[in-house]
Amino acid sequence: MRRASLIACIVAFFMLISGAALAAEAQRPSVFAIGNVEIDVTAADAASARTLAIAEGQRKAYELLMRRLLRPEDVSRAPVVDPATLNGLIEGIEVNNERASAVRYLATLTVRFDASTVRGLLKANGLAFTQTMASPVLAVPVMTMAGADYLWQPDNPWRQAWAEHDLANRLVPYKLPDADATDRLLASPREVIDDDNTALNRLAARYDLERTLVVRLTLEPDLAGEGFKGEIAVAGTAGFPNLTQTVTLPGEGPTAENLGPAVERVVRALDDWWRGETLVRMDQGGELAVTAPLRSIADWAEVRRRLTRVNLVEDMTIDRLTAREAAIVLHYVGEADQLRLALRQASLVLDLSGTEAMLLLEEIHRTPAVAPVAPAPLPTSETSDGGAGEPR
Repeated sequence: MRRASLIACIVAFFMLISGAALAAEAQRPSVFAIGNVEIDVTAADAASARTLAIAEGQRKAYELLMRRLLRPEDVSRAPVVDPATLNGLIEGIEVNNERASAVRYLATLTVRFDASTVRGLLKANGLAFTQTMASPVLAVPVMTMAGADYLWQPDNPWRQAWAEHDLANRLVPYKLPDADATDRLLASPREVIDDDNTALNRLAARYDLERTLVVRLTLEPDLAGEGFKGEIAVAGTAGFPNLTQTVTLPGEGPTAENLGPAVERVVRALDDWWRGETLVRMDQGGELAVTAPLRSIADWAEVRRRLTRVNLVEDMTIDRLTAREAAIVLHYVGEADQLRLALRQASLVLDLSGTEAMLLLEEIHRTPAVAPVAPAPLPTSETSDGGAGEPR
């Protein structure tokens, strides 16, 4: 009884100190949140236009959510919901860029869906779906044409195509480098093309990211036609599969506009691959007892914070909590490998190689264990004949 009370007090204390962190975590991109939904409706008056526009935006967001969560072949089987059911699926709406006239309303919405309710709806309809968004990657578009490499130049049309493309609401979130003087110092075109991990890691660290995605476009004149032909290859440190696609361009050569479809093919292919890796059925799952090593009170708060980002973890039971470790049971859906992948996106490492499962903060996992240092021997004085004298 006393032990249970002690654990409860410690947990309450950790929850108190991590409250601000958990609130900030709620603002992170979520697989169940759809952003950048543009609405534009004209009606008899401004109030009617706003009501109709918000309803239209919610419907658009639901359709985008189904495309994100479901396999392409299952999208047509997505549940058809009436307005009342749709409202019950929505946790909250954020409205930005509002503009209105006497009869027209325009805005951009972010619609956050309730994860539990959406899961229940899809499970009831027998649909497998993903619940895991990849951690953000730094996309580095580099182009080679006529023997010249284009990376940080302002006139790199391949980078411009990525910058102008709609990358919102993807399962793999992307960040583009600023292409400024600092980026030029951190990574040269040759280092990027050669997939130099040291240079790519330097570049990612500048943007507080851990992974890079090098997207190389190689073009040459199409001798059989009037345009250009080439190949897109994906590399980098993101751990994505090797992806190669062909591309053909008109005689005017590469522009941000005519390269847009190529960008879409790449991001869609990566989304499809990620969805396939993380697709789960709600009738799969189990429990896993893990031990989380702790260096301080803050580590436990951080473990809890990161676990809130893992949708596959439905619940957590604390068996033991000390200053040095936490023994917990994770109640999860999906398969163990999918759980490991989902945890990794939240910077948590699940290590099943030992006799007991370990759950480590990624920064602890990266830090090699330091062997104990033997104490230095006591200094000795030398005797006149070279022998050791008594310790001083």
